[in-house]
Amino acid sequence: SFKERYRKSFEEDFKVVAQEQKGDTAPKETFPLADLILKIRAWRDKIQRELLSGPSKLRLVDVSRALAVYGMGDPPDLWPGACDPRYAPPKVNSEPEFNAESGAGQSTTSSSAAAAKKAATNAANAATSAAKREGFGGDFGGSAAIIEIPGNYMPNGSWSDARPSPELHPKIIRFQPTVDIIRRKENLVRRIKVLGDDGKNRSFVLQCALSYWTRTDERTSQTYYVVDKVLRKGVKTARAHLAMKPQPVVPVAQRLRLVLEPEQWSSLEQEFDLSLLNAETSREDLITRFNDGLRQALSVKTYDKIDDAARSTDEKGSRLKIFRLISQDVSPSILSNQILSFLRSTELFYKFKRTFAEQFAGECLFQYAFAIAERHPDNVVFNRDTGSVIANEARILYCNQGYMEKTNLPFRLTKNLSALIGYPLLDGHFLHTMSLLSEAITDEKNFLEPIFNLLLRDDLVAFYTKSMAKSDSTTQEMDKQLKERIVKNTLEVQSRFVRCSPDLSSKSHVSDSPIDRHLRYLMEVAEGEEAISMMPSNFQGWL
Repeated sequence: SFKERYRKSFEEDFKVVAQEQKGDTAPKETFPLADLILKIRAWRDKIQRELLSGPSKLRLVDVSRALAVYGMGDPPDLWPGACDPRYAPPKVNSEPEFNAESGAGQSTTSSSAAAAKKAATNAANAATSAAKREGFGGDFGGSAAIIEIPGNYMPNGSWSDARPSPELHPKIIRFQPTVDIIRRKENLVRRIKVLGDDGKNRSFVLQCALSYWTRTDERTSQTYYVVDKVLRKGVKTARAHLAMKPQPVVPVAQRLRLVLEPEQWSSLEQEFDLSLLNAETSREDLITRFNDGLRQALSVKTYDKIDDAARSTDEKGSRLKIFRLISQDVSPSILSNQILSFLRSTELFYKFKRTFAEQFAGECLFQYAFAIAERHPDNVVFNRDTGSVIANEARILYCNQGYMEKTNLPFRLTKNLSALIGYPLLDGHFLHTMSLLSEAITDEKNFLEPIFNLLLRDDLVAFYTKSMAKSDSTTQEMDKQLKERIVKNTLEVQSRFVRCSPDLSSKSHVSDSPIDRHLRYLMEVAEGEEAISMMPSNFQGWL
């Protein structure tokens, strides 16, 4: 096993000796911090190589025999209204109904027993009738094997204002016989493929995640669902065919969830790793280079007699200098070259860029409005075929007092993303989409205010109680304490949408400033090297 193979070398590297061999009074050996960091990095790389050396696919029958043998047979022939409980089911004459007056089948003379048996018989007849209508091939009880593919209900899959029609939702035919092992955020996860009765294969990633993360993703889906309804009502946004769609997340257990992730989905981090397959350097090497360079630059100087302002100024200068050195070694066209080599068509590439610019504009607007700061390269997720973008792990950043944190960077728009979109679309379609979205949300300000209050209340309460035992009394007391902060956060979100809306006042017509000057200011800050260099090293602003 892994433990048996590497235990001895691990103990030798970190000088780990059992107490019975060393003695309780013997002094413990210590390492300099730099040596300890190097040893930890070496073991990190060794463990990653061990994990990646495993098989990339597993047989489903070896992982889950129950899913491997699952099969529904012929798909059911359902029609609109077949699953409507208000629809009166036809009677099934295969079994004679119980006649309480004649006493047929009556085992006791008690009237209550006769009534109970009659009710049970009627219920069985109704269940058999429903199974016969919704099942297949006249197999009684066959409808119990009909399972819908997850992610078809609000807010994940139902993007209309009409009542959902379960009979039209795709049902599971079978699971594909292989399970893919893929890497996500330094972890190995499993991806299963489900074949539906509509002939489409859908891929789901089985993730282990905290319940707080899953609930946050559900609130993100609800927010996008409400905003999408507003976009459908707006005249300008409806003509532009703007929409906001989240990534469907289905809870399975307390720390387990299913995430719909087709094979076409990719991220900025994955594309950068693919471009470095034959290179000597890696993404981790660039992060290490930034951290080591910053630590060396700050260790040379002494700050005993210098105030914090001078130290902060020196740190900003060192960060900017190291950031520019690393940026010279990273091409700004990595993402563009990867997408173009995948599509192999300039026409499809332009279509991809236009779709990406439109949907990424909405993602950037929500990053700024809701203070979503953790936009690492693995959180920039898009479809390599169409260019559509999803909101991946969109979590609000709070300060210790519970108010939304003011971030130095409004949204992620690094040089690779700017080069992919291109100047004509960046200056035109990108900013225009953000203006339309802001204007539509501002016009429905009164409609969205109570909804934002509720969603931000749930998110803030979950933020404070994620490590506490939950109870009704605790939640009620928390509501009283956080009421003022929730209202202030809602006002802050709405004010940010208002500032991003086109300024059509009389002052803007007199001056030469554009009506979208605030959006242009935010874009200038997001592209500026000074603000990007102040982000943490795992932000990887050089990508």
